[in-house]
Amino acid sequence: MLYASVRILNLPYSADKLYEYQIPLQLEKKVKPGSIVLVPFGGANRVQTALVQSVSDKKIFKRDIKPVLSVPGKYMFVKKELLELCLFMSEKLLCSVGEVAKCVLPSGLGVQKTSFYSLNTDKAENLPAEIDNSAAIDIIKHLRNCKSASETELSSEFGYAASHCMKKLVSLGICSSYEDYECKISAKKEKFVEINTDPDVIEALDCGKIKLTPKQANMYELLFESEADISVDELLDAAGVSTPAVLRELAKKGVVRVYDIDTDRSGGVLTHFDGIYGDFELSGEQENAYDKLLKLYRSEEAEAALLYGVTGSGKTNVILKLIDKVLEDGKTVIVLVPEIALTSQTVGRFAARYRDDGIALIHSGLSSGERIDAWKKITDGDAKIVIGTRSAVFAPVENLGLIVMDEEHEGSFKSDKSPKYHARDVARFRCAYNNSLLVMASATPSIESYYRAKSGRYNLVELNNRYGEVSLPEVEFYDMKNEPCFVMPEDKFKPDEFLTGEFVPTQADSNQSEDPEKSAVPLVVGKKMKEEISSCLDRKEQAIIFINRRGYRAFAMCRSCGYVFTCPNCSVSMTYHKGKNQSKGKMVCHYCGYSEQIPEICPQCSKKRVSFVGSGTQLLEESLKNEFKEANVIRMDADTTHGKFAHEKILKEFRDGNADLLVGTQMVAKGHDFPKVSLVGVALADTSLFVNDFKANEKTFSLLTQVLGRAGRAGKGKAIIQTYVPDNDVLNLAANQDYKTFYEKEIAFRKANTFPPFCDIVTLGFSSTVENDLINAVKIFAKDLDETAKKEYKDVKFILYGPFRNEIYRMAGKYRMRFIIKCRNTARTREMLAVLMKKYTAAFKNVTVSVDINPTNL
Repeated sequence: MLYASVRILNLPYSADKLYEYQIPLQLEKKVKPGSIVLVPFGGANRVQTALVQSVSDKKIFKRDIKPVLSVPGKYMFVKKELLELCLFMSEKLLCSVGEVAKCVLPSGLGVQKTSFYSLNTDKAENLPAEIDNSAAIDIIKHLRNCKSASETELSSEFGYAASHCMKKLVSLGICSSYEDYECKISAKKEKFVEINTDPDVIEALDCGKIKLTPKQANMYELLFESEADISVDELLDAAGVSTPAVLRELAKKGVVRVYDIDTDRSGGVLTHFDGIYGDFELSGEQENAYDKLLKLYRSEEAEAALLYGVTGSGKTNVILKLIDKVLEDGKTVIVLVPEIALTSQTVGRFAARYRDDGIALIHSGLSSGERIDAWKKITDGDAKIVIGTRSAVFAPVENLGLIVMDEEHEGSFKSDKSPKYHARDVARFRCAYNNSLLVMASATPSIESYYRAKSGRYNLVELNNRYGEVSLPEVEFYDMKNEPCFVMPEDKFKPDEFLTGEFVPTQADSNQSEDPEKSAVPLVVGKKMKEEISSCLDRKEQAIIFINRRGYRAFAMCRSCGYVFTCPNCSVSMTYHKGKNQSKGKMVCHYCGYSEQIPEICPQCSKKRVSFVGSGTQLLEESLKNEFKEANVIRMDADTTHGKFAHEKILKEFRDGNADLLVGTQMVAKGHDFPKVSLVGVALADTSLFVNDFKANEKTFSLLTQVLGRAGRAGKGKAIIQTYVPDNDVLNLAANQDYKTFYEKEIAFRKANTFPPFCDIVTLGFSSTVENDLINAVKIFAKDLDETAKKEYKDVKFILYGPFRNEIYRMAGKYRMRFIIKCRNTARTREMLAVLMKKYTAAFKNVTVSVDINPTNL
């Protein structure tokens, strides 16, 4: 007798442990480590999905154990490497194995109950006269070979006739049916038709035993004349028939067979990425970087390299040459990009260059079916390169030779939902397991990664010059303190209303609510930037204008009492978004998606003195269109990229020269190479500089460096930075792309204040829809943490901050509080936190407890 130790996939962290089940004799060959199985769980024997961790002929527990119910299918399996990864991540991230397993298995892959059929061999030897249907005879032959088959499989193989035939065979006792579970795959199928060439069927048609109606005869004739099987849609169209009823009758009579073919949806996705493939020569500096990386790869040991290079230095070309070598060796490659929206050009180039080698694309913009097909393609070994966002790091590739992380500093590589993993950590595990190479590329590496490279934990490879001796863009700061803060619409313009302080509304304006589209607006584009844009357009060149805020107006407030219109579900203000095609705009919450109509009366003081403050991408786009009427202005932000492939369409339009100005958020800042762009404008450079986060300087430096790097990649370029603090060190270092000086200043600050990489930071989050429950839970947890640390875990050193409210205290209807811990992320520290987490995830009924180790945002 064999026994399986399993992890139930849907259990909370507090109940996550090994459970033991007996393996029935008929399933012994199917159940192995990594198998997904169905088991009865709990007193009610509720059927649950479980991951098999190990199989043994020795029983762990003395009590009676239940049997494994079923093994759903081929694709419900986690390979050995990824099984070990699940266990590794569970221990490191303090989450359940089931939560990690759901990252490894694609969404859309599940289990469903279905009918299975088997042949009663004694009755199948001498078939009764009622069985005169060719399709039924084919099904009997099929069941003789495979012993049993699911209803799904038979329908796929024999089409329309299967369901009708199986009912008849069961009623005659020739077949038996039973219910079991099978793998549910969201597959796209296309129906095809073929003629049944059985001599008995042909003879029955010729002698009139099988009679056809005129419509059936016409359809049969069309199918007979076709040289190959054709799809159902094509046949119906050729026969002039609007419904498949005629074809169904032909299938029932056994004259034709209708069958399904799975359609691969993953390949079609790649055609939407605009990529130009052409070979290239590496510069001397690039050749040197390539040789270093190739040597690391050839060592056949686990290695990690940081490829640091200024914007436009050609890091991608070096990586492409390295991938060529890895593919020549018959190994596979995973390429991680922060967001498909930000790096579609990179994806396009990879797709164009390596399409024949088999590419699978994985990112959140794909449908569930497309992700399933890509995952099947990888599992079956048909994809040599996997390109995608952070979830692509779990791709079940074999013979892994290289993982590339482009823009490795990006925060989107860290998951903000459990399991809260960083793709870099998963990539390091997989490279260590496969003795392969991890290459992290960036013009602005994260402080932690550059520190590891400088201290020898990573191999540092540098590109300090732009490719082709192209110079960095000339950067000019423009002090917005010299500009008026507000601009009035033309019909209300009065020169004396332009003050260097703030706009003072007239008496007529002050007693009525504003129209958000006709009221005084902040000056977003200053005089200098307007001049440079005008000059750029005169030269028939392109410009990118960056503003890190979407929407039309930032928020609405009452000028009488100061009330700010906030989301009823979140403790944040709502943003005004202008409607499309003359439709009325709405106030929208960017956190939970709640929206409502434009306010006219203050709910607090009941006065009509509502005023709109701030600006975003919509307003900037409109302002530029009004200022430069001959220019074609397009916008790229979360509002314009809802549709499938919307990112690619916008970027292609701009790359092809069909637009002059591109306005956008961070989507336009990184990963793009537009040869015609000679000007980059940064509208509000200060927005991310003074936030309450120890990484604020790093994020600002990175963002500015990246966006400025879009200018002048094919020649001379210029950038205008609008700011109220032009002397700020971070802004000036970013303007000069002086990462090394910035790093020295930042690492000194981190060391002096004990921030990563000189410590680890753990946030313990608590949330509840009931505020009192949250407050009580936090108090109890704090007391228990203190007692636990003083007794069993006196050797664990840490500094505790909090509890305190999250920056956004209420989000999506839940109140949120947290602790912040500075510590060393050791096994003992995690053990202490795991004890508390398991205790309180079970104890607090209305409170959710979560842990995040080294979060991207504080």
